[in-house]
Parts: sequence; structure tokens; C-alpha cells
Amino acid sequence: MDEVQQLGRAYHQELKWVMERQLPPFEDYVKNSEITSCIFIMFAAIIPGFKSLTQETIDWMKSDPKIATSTGMIGRYWDDIGSHHRESKGGQVLTAIDSYMKQHGVTKQERLSEFAQQVEEAWMDVNKEWVETAFVPREIALQFLSYARMCDASYNHNNGDAYTDPQMGKTTAIALFNVFNKFVNKDGMFEEGDVEGMLSLYEAAHVRFRDEKILQEAADFTRRYLKRNKAELKSGLKDRVKRALERPLHRDSSIFYARIFIPIYETDPSRNELLLKLAKFNFNFLQKLYRKELSQLSRWWKELDLKSKLAYARDRVVEAYVWGVGYHYEPEYSYVRIGLAKAVLVVGVMDDTYDNYATINEAQLFTHILERWNMDEVDRLPEYMKIVYHFMLSTCDDYESDALKLGQAFATPYFKETVQQLGRAYSQELKWVMGRQMPPFKDYVKNSEITSAIYSMFAFTIPGLKSVSQETIDWLKSEPKIAISSGLAGRYLDDIGSHERESKGGQMLTAVDCYMKQHGVTKQEALSKFAQLYEEEWMDLNREWVETAFVPTEIAIEFLNYARMIDATYSINSGDAYTDPQKGKSTVVALFIDPILI
Repeated sequence: MDEVQQLGRAYHQELKWVMERQLPPFEDYVKNSEITSCIFIMFAAIIPGFKSLTQETIDWMKSDPKIATSTGMIGRYWDDIGSHHRESKGGQVLTAIDSYMKQHGVTKQERLSEFAQQVEEAWMDVNKEWVETAFVPREIALQFLSYARMCDASYNHNNGDAYTDPQMGKTTAIALFNVFNKFVNKDGMFEEGDVEGMLSLYEAAHVRFRDEKILQEAADFTRRYLKRNKAELKSGLKDRVKRALERPLHRDSSIFYARIFIPIYETDPSRNELLLKLAKFNFNFLQKLYRKELSQLSRWWKELDLKSKLAYARDRVVEAYVWGVGYHYEPEYSYVRIGLAKAVLVVGVMDDTYDNYATINEAQLFTHILERWNMDEVDRLPEYMKIVYHFMLSTCDDYESDALKLGQAFATPYFKETVQQLGRAYSQELKWVMGRQMPPFKDYVKNSEITSAIYSMFAFTIPGLKSVSQETIDWLKSEPKIAISSGLAGRYLDDIGSHERESKGGQMLTAVDCYMKQHGVTKQEALSKFAQLYEEEWMDLNREWVETAFVPTEIAIEFLNYARMIDATYSINSGDAYTDPQKGKSTVVALFIDPILI
């Protein structure tokens, strides 16, 4: 009701100005326009459809957040440009354009140009606020971005007002309905086009859901086309196609792709030199920040001296930090990057202990003591397990201290739970493997949700995320589909990439062996099935990314980025880049060693 009354007052004020032909100072018009843009009432009207809405959200809206006022002004300026001719009624009624003309002594065309410029400036503010309001659930923040986009679609500097004149919106409706027509012939079969168009279709097809058959056909068709034509392309486009075939843009880490794309863009004749220079400065700034963080992480790791104490465990501090950068590359997420790297190192030590060194009895004892999370029974452990246990408890102590300082003390119990849960899952997996009695494949899949480490890795980053609350943790405990799909995508690709190493020449059973035994298929058929399951989980992840818009972006993006980092770390063709640093060396050099020449 407040928003309706507020809008009524604003419209009434606007009418008084117009009818009395005494338009106010333009600044007063702009302030009133924040309300007549209808941004607040339109948001209020759809509140019942939001899962994530709280009283805190409404209080935030009442504070007139910048993202709301900026989108409102985009709508207001576009409306003024597009509807000026209609609303002025041949010059008989004053409009906002007239207000500005009168105050600044400019022509109508100069004022229209000025309004168009202010639309651009407001869009830049919206872009900035979209990034800086990552603590707001996506389904809420997206309403403001979508409002601005719809204003762009409805009002146009050249075409006028598509809301008042339906004919102006007709072409848009037809284009949306026939979105694939440009790629198919009269028989509904895909046709070859120019490489840029085929590349765009290929990239778009990788955001498909499981039931979108036409996009699956598009992905297959464009992949064949791009592979066939890649050799004939010029260098810049050829490099883009090569990268897309290796890893589609939607599955690529933003910062990894930026490092690759900047040199490609530099060869583009149509490049914007100022934008290129800014991108280079930005990357080099981030690289210096990453080096400092990696140095800090390396000191922590070196002080633990696990490399000499646990010779069987992989020493991969740099590769672990690569994961942190892939999760959140932005400067403000320093704690998240370091926390995620520590998570990867902890998970790696646990995995190597259970998988490669412990006996069944030792693993069960370790899991039993881990459940108690104290030092009461630690003397029962063998010496190497005491080292592992002390390492895990000291890491937890650091976490608890950080969480308390950052106002996230509620996260510590969940952190412990995820580590204990991971221990139980690793122990179960070891029993299956060592007993050479692999379970039904569905039981392996269920256990793999946990051994993917998706939950424990998220828990490590919580203190660095502003938007995490106890409600977030409760949501995670419900095992949301976005977490399951992301975790299983990781597990399947991990199984493909690490099968040879973990099987130890056929001496140890693996998940691939489990599938071969249950379904009576060859190793190659099993690996092909895992690749298919991986693709299916990605399609489910795409759907969940859309359908969990009630979760703040900085939280939901971690599940998408987990799958992206799995894609970067494990490969059907290249193997396991975490275990074999040579496979990931080029990424490490590009991110942390070689700056981009200005």
C-alpha cells in the first residue's frame, strides 16, 4: 500500500507541474522520477512470488538502493525519449524534455541526445551495482536488471514507444518465436552459416537443459562444423574456436578465459584501445593480488611441513590455490580464495590417506575419532594419522577464529559436520574397494555426492561470504539439486580422469570397474557412459542455476564454479591436472607468473 500511495503522490505532483505549465528545476523532476518510474511498486507487486524475501529485503528496498534508483532512471529517461511526442500533444502540454530545454537553454534534439547519454550513464551504474549487490538473492537483484532491459526493449531513441504502439513490438515477438529459423532450412534441419554465427550457436547450446533436444542437436551440429573448419580460420577467430571446443564459455572460469581472450582481442582490428588497456591493467592488478595471497598460503603450508611428514600425500599448494581463483576471482573475495585452497588441501590429504595409505581398520578408527572431534582417543592412531588429525583440528581452530571475527560463528558446527561426513564417505568407499565388493552403482552415486567434497569445500568459504546465514546452511543440509548436480558432474569427470592412477594397474577396483561389473560393459563403454552422465549433470546444473535464483549470486556461483573447475582440472583426454602439475602448468604460468604486456 505504501508504494501505491507514494506513486499516486508522485503522479499528482507531475500533473501539477505539467498542467500549471510551471516545470520545476530538473533536479526535482529527476527525484520525482525515481517514483514515477514505477520501479518500487512493480517490485512490491511480485513480492509474493519470491522464496528468498525477508523483512530485511524490504528494509533494504526502503533505503532506495542505488541499483533500484539507477534502473528506475533508465526507465524514466527512455520513457521520456520514446513518449515525448505523444505526451506533448503537439506542444500543448509540457514534458520532461521541455523542462530540461527551458532550464538549460538547449534545443529539443540536444536534450534528446542528453537523455540518451544519461541512459548510458545509468546503465554503467546498474552494471556496477549488479556486481556489488552479490549479497542480495539473484531473483531479487535480477528484477532491477530485467526492468532496465525491458525499458531498452520497450522504448527506443529511434523507434518510439512499443508499449503504446504494439506494431513496434511485433518484430521482437516474431524473432523470439522463431529464434532458430536463421539456422535451419525449410525441412527443419540445421544449415551451415558463417563461423561467428556457428560459434555463437555452439556456445548457447551449452546452456541447455536435459530436455532441450533442439539445443542438443545444435551442439552436435556446430561442434562438427567448427572442428571441420578450424584449420582454415584466421588466428584470432581460430584461437576462440579452439578454446570453445576445449571448453565452452559457459563451462570456463571467468578469469581463465579473460587471460586467454585479452591477447586474442588485441589482434582484432575493431578493438577498443582504451578498453583493451583497461583489461590489461585490471588483470595485472589481480595477478599481483593473487601472488600475495599465494605467498601467504604457501607460508602457512610450509609451516605445517606436511610434505616431509606425509610423504604419500600430494603436495599441491599452487594447484589448490588455482581452485580458489576459479571460484571467486574478484578482489574482495580474498578470504574465499585462501579458504577454498585450504579446503582442497585438506580434502587432498584426507583422500590420499583413505585411498592410498590407510588400511581398512586404520581408516575406520580414524573416522571413529574424527566423529568425536577431540584429542581424547588420538593416542590410538598410528603416528601418520596423528599428524593428519592434528592438521585437521588446527585448521578448524583457525577457521573458528576467523568465523568469529567475521561475524559468521554459526558456520563452525556445519564446517565440522561436512568434514566428518566426508570421512564417513571415504571410509565407506575404502571398504568397497579393499573388499573387492563394489556396490550397486546407485549406491556408489549416492556416496559420491559426499566424496565430491562439494559441501565441505563450500563450508570452508562461508566466513568470506556476506550473504550466508543459518538459513543458507539449513538449505545446504537439505541437499539441494544444484549441489548434487555440481558434485556428481565433478565426481564423474574425476573418475574418468583419475581412473588409471587409482586402479594401480588393475590391482584396485574403481568406480569405472563398478559400472563395468554391474552392466557387463567394456572399460571404454564405461568411460563413455561416465562422459554421458557428466553431460547430463551439467544440463541439470544449468536448470538449477536458473531455478535457484532465490539464492544470493555469490553462493549459487560456487556450485557453478565447482563444475567449471572440475572441467579445468580433469579431462577425458588429458587426465588429472591436480595430481600431475605438468598438465596444469600453462594455467599457473598465465595466472601467476606472466603479466600481460601493456
